[in-house]
Amino acid sequence: MMCGASDLGTECVNPHETRGMPERILLYDKHPGGIGLATQVKKLFGELLLAALELVSACSCASASGCPNCIQSLTCSEYNEVLDKEAAILILKGVIEHDRSYFEVKEASDRS
Repeated sequence: MMCGASDLGTECVNPHETRGMPERILLYDKHPGGIGLATQVKKLFGELLLAALELVSACSCASASGCPNCIQSLTCSEYNEVLDKEAAILILKGVIEHDRSYFEVKEASDRS
């Protein structure tokens, strides 16, 4: 999947704001009307999570807040203020495990 930061948007949470909604991973097409990137992400979500985990885990930066190559976003309106590389790895592992468990249960229920 080829795209740049100007094609696909993510949510950057304001660290000083209390949330009225659950934590989430939000990705969206930045182009008005979309160009189909969000649809591609949905289909490849599991693979993208694994690739993200490998990228973040393999990055050799020493900063706890990561770097632009692993977890920082140059377009984050909140200046990457709430980022933590180890937390990113834990979250990715947790989401990957949940994603796998969800589909295992779904497949087992479809067979019944």
